[in-house]
Amino acid sequence: MRTLTNLAAALFTLGLMTGCPDNDDQSLLSSNNSGSGGTGSNPAGLLTFTNGQAAFLVLGQPDFTSGGPGVTSSRFDQLGQATIGTSGKLWIVDGNNTRVVGYNSFPIVNGAAADLVIGQVDFTSNTPASSSTELANPYSAVDNGTQLFVSDKTNHRIQVFNTIPSSSTPSADFSLGAPNPSSVGVSTCSQSEFMSPQGLFATLNYLYVADPDCNRVTIFSLPITANKPNAIRVIGQPDFTTSTASTSQSALNTPYTVWSNDTRIIIGDAGNNRALLYNSFPTTDGANADLVLGQADFTSAVSGVTTQSSLYTDSDGYIGVASNGTQVFVADIDNSRVMIWNSWPTSNGQNADVVLGQPDFTSHTVATTQTGLSFPANVFVTSQYLIVTEPYVPRVLIWKSP
Repeated sequence: MRTLTNLAAALFTLGLMTGCPDNDDQSLLSSNNSGSGGTGSNPAGLLTFTNGQAAFLVLGQPDFTSGGPGVTSSRFDQLGQATIGTSGKLWIVDGNNTRVVGYNSFPIVNGAAADLVIGQVDFTSNTPASSSTELANPYSAVDNGTQLFVSDKTNHRIQVFNTIPSSSTPSADFSLGAPNPSSVGVSTCSQSEFMSPQGLFATLNYLYVADPDCNRVTIFSLPITANKPNAIRVIGQPDFTTSTASTSQSALNTPYTVWSNDTRIIIGDAGNNRALLYNSFPTTDGANADLVLGQADFTSAVSGVTTQSSLYTDSDGYIGVASNGTQVFVADIDNSRVMIWNSWPTSNGQNADVVLGQPDFTSHTVATTQTGLSFPANVFVTSQYLIVTEPYVPRVLIWKSP
């Protein structure tokens, strides 16, 4: 198990700054188990939140009530995912500004400025392009401490950096979906190509790719050592060339996000208003899910409902998922809330235990406040923090578990 020295130190500093130091802060591990920036188990225990709890930090805006886009080192425009890597760096994908911004240490003040930018020459440029140093409408950036992966969806590729960047405008070393890092991929569904790769999750062993236009998740072995490698497994389709959207135990409909610890897997199946859970790593293509959240069964796709067990995405098209291997976190975008299951679910349509962004499980008010949410699309967890992105405000909210 890798030690996360930089992340532990950064989050320990943050704990001191917020007046919440304790012995556990000195040994923080990323709670995404083997993933998207974290490896190993989660001995620190469960995160504890209460209904309607206030966030304690905001990025992308100077305070909790401000909104509006920008293109600076501290302002963004239509966010993708925000993740903390095994490297200890915080990555925020700024889609409409066609870039990824990075924080070399965990920010400790609202509206903190980023330290570096990927995909642009500076913090005020936002031109989409396709060279090895450029991006076009990226969605996700994850690192596993060894390589950084960025989904470059309009270029139909995933850019791979063999060294975790510490300064701006790095050049990619490899590309998934394209013949080289300066080429655009072909928009197709195959074993080595994508239509529009979006949500990513990386462990030491595998890269998980949500490809919503192919209605699937593909899995690649790591490390990446060549351009345009083949995926080793596909979920949501019976093979690598089929792309049918459907509602069943083995099918997907526009999945945007994925999480895994190389055993359990969660997929945000947005077009079906649900999250699918897999209790073990699939050994065959098109494997059946074990459980569904947001729906009563595997053939339902009910939308427009706000209950303790429902999920709802309309035209926004996102359901964000995360876990620490035990708890499950889901961004329920059109109900403007995050749902939390405090233990790994054991039944279909199971009720959530906690809701953030709303005072209760039947409210769905859109709000830009310290306790409210406005169409949250993505979630990410560490051993003490929950990170939520709201693409349209745009801002990143961070909650701290006591």
